Amino acid sequence: MKHMLLLSNRPAVGSNATTILDHLNAIHRMPGFRVWEVSMVGDFPSTIDLSKFDAIGIHYTLHLSDERNHFFSEESIDRVSKFQGAKCTWMHDEYRNVDATLERLRRLKVDTVFSVVPDSIVKDIYAEEKLPATSVETVLTGYVDNGLKDQSWPPYSERKIDVGYRARPTPFWLGSLAQEKTTIGKRFAKESQGSGLALDISTDEEDRLYGRRWIKFLRNSKAMLCVESGASIFDFDGSIEQQVDRFVRRNPDASFEDVDHIVGEADRKFVANCLSPKIFEAAACGTLIVAYPGEYSKVLTPWVHYVPLEKDFSNLSEVISYVKDSELATPIIQRAYDDLVASGDYCYDQFAAFCAGKLPDRVARVGTYTAMSFWIDAHRSPSYIVRNYIAYGLQKILLSQQLRKKLLRVWFSLPEGVQKVVRPAFKIIGR
Repeated sequence: MKHMLLLSNRPAVGSNATTILDHLNAIHRMPGFRVWEVSMVGDFPSTIDLSKFDAIGIHYTLHLSDERNHFFSEESIDRVSKFQGAKCTWMHDEYRNVDATLERLRRLKVDTVFSVVPDSIVKDIYAEEKLPATSVETVLTGYVDNGLKDQSWPPYSERKIDVGYRARPTPFWLGSLAQEKTTIGKRFAKESQGSGLALDISTDEEDRLYGRRWIKFLRNSKAMLCVESGASIFDFDGSIEQQVDRFVRRNPDASFEDVDHIVGEADRKFVANCLSPKIFEAAACGTLIVAYPGEYSKVLTPWVHYVPLEKDFSNLSEVISYVKDSELATPIIQRAYDDLVASGDYCYDQFAAFCAGKLPDRVARVGTYTAMSFWIDAHRSPSYIVRNYIAYGLQKILLSQQLRKKLLRVWFSLPEGVQKVVRPAFKIIGR
C-alpha cells in the first residue's frame, strides 16, 4: 500500500460544490493507495513530514494558474519540488494563464498531469519542450456519482417541467463556446413561445440550484438543455482576460460581439470542449438530453444519447416533438442511462483506478503515519486550524440558500473596485 499526501482546498460539506467533493472523495478510493488529505490555502503545514509519503497529489482547487500564488505559495512549491516520490496534479480551467501554470508544473517537477484538455490539442497546450519529463493523461471534468446509480425514475408523463435549464453568465474572455451556456437558454425560451411547452429556464446566478435541489429539478424535468463545457480561448499570458475585464468595466452594457477586437484571433484557435457532469446527472435521472451538436469528450452520440438541437434552431420543431412524445423520447433516455450510467464505464471508481495506474511506481517513504500522528502533525499548524475550523464555520453559516441569494444580490451590486478588494477574503473561506 502506497501513501499519498493530497493537497486541496476542500469545500465544506453541504456547499454548492457537490462535483468538487465527489472528485476529491474519488481520489481517496484510488486502489493501492492510502490518501491523506490536507485542505489548505497558500502553505500546507510545515509540521507534516513528507518523508512518510510515496506520492503527492495537488488538486485543481489549488489553482496553479493564480498569478499571485494565493492558493499555492512559493514555500509550498519549494517543498514539493524537493520531494523525491511521485507527483501528480488534477487540472481544471487550463485555459487561464497557461504559461504561468506550465512554469509552476516544471518547478514542482510533476510526473503526471490529469488534464481535461481534449487529446487533439494536448501537445499545443502542454508543449513537450516546456514539460519534457511530464506525462499528460486525459480525464473528464466529472463522472457518475455512486449515489445516482440504480435509482428509480419518476414517470415521464408525471414530470411538471417540459424543458428545464440553469446556467450562469460566463466571462467574455472565455470565448464564444462559453457564451453558448447562456444563449441556448435565452434563445430556446424565445423561439419556443407558443409551443405549449412548460419551461423552467434561467441564466441568472441567483436561480442556480445545487445538491439535492438540482437533482430534484432534473427528476421533475422531461428534458434538459445542454452545451459543451469549457472555453474556446486559451489565455497564455493572462493579457486577454485583463484587456476584456478592463473593457467591460468601462462598458458595462457591452456584448460579446463588442470585445471581438480583443478576442477575435484567439477565439477558436484552441478549443477545450468538454462533457459536463450535468449530462451524467441528467442521464441518471431519466431526463431527455437536448443539446447542441458537439464532441462531448467522445462520450455522446446524437440521436443515440441525446436529441441534437442545431445552433441556428432550424430543427426546433423536431426537437419539440421529441420532448412532447414519450414514445420518441424514452428510447433515447434509456440508451443514455444504459451507456453512461449503468455500464459503469464513467463512474468515479473507474476514474480512481485509471489515475492510480498512471502514477510512476516509486516508493519514497521512510516511515508511516498513523491516523492520530497525522492529525497531530497537521493540527500543530495554526493556519490549518483557522482554515479547517474557523473558515469552515463561516462557510456553513453562508450555506443557507435564502441568505446566499441575498448576499449574491449585495455582491453583484458592489462596484468592481470594491469586489476586487473583498474577493481574496471570499477565496480563503472557499467561496
